Amino acid sequence: MQKITMNLFLVVSFAVALWLPGLPLAHAATGNVAQQVDPKPPCPNGIGAGSAFDGTNLWYSCSANSTDLYRVRTDGVVTDSYRIDGGLGALVYDRERNGIWASWGGGAAGNGAVWFISLNVDKHIVKAALVGRVSEGLVCDLNDGLAYDARTSSLFFSHACSRTIHRYTIAPGSPPALGAHMHDIFPESHRYSLQWSDRREK
Repeated sequence: MQKITMNLFLVVSFAVALWLPGLPLAHAATGNVAQQVDPKPPCPNGIGAGSAFDGTNLWYSCSANSTDLYRVRTDGVVTDSYRIDGGLGALVYDRERNGIWASWGGGAAGNGAVWFISLNVDKHIVKAALVGRVSEGLVCDLNDGLAYDARTSSLFFSHACSRTIHRYTIAPGSPPALGAHMHDIFPESHRYSLQWSDRREK
């Protein structure tokens, strides 16, 4: 079987902004590729589902794979690998809780599963916990969009076969848990991933 290399691009400015009623709109700007990272090994089935940055390392996930989470230096060298669920989807780093939120991607826990992966000060995984399930509009075994808003302590999910974005609260605790479903957002055009911007209009 041919292996497909997963490329991670570090982009100076992203071109996706998530808008919520009542918040100022952050206008997107076309970014320039500053660096291309080609981590080895790639996902064995060729599907790299998510990526996140913890301030030091890149993390990327593989859907429907025995090894589903990799930690990578910014020069592309893989420094650690993990099995969380046998398949993960989109990722996002939570700086306040020093952990990674991970969504479902064909793993054993099934559709809608949400994980919180706790890190230590050296950015090694110390615990991975199944902390809840997304229940709205589940039609795919892969969630390929995930964003975190620190101001409102909420998460946004966007799975592969739907245009709807689902917003959830985060319940406090150790580990934190997925809270209540708040509302849905219906963008006019299809989206393939999410990223939260804290940039405001002057």
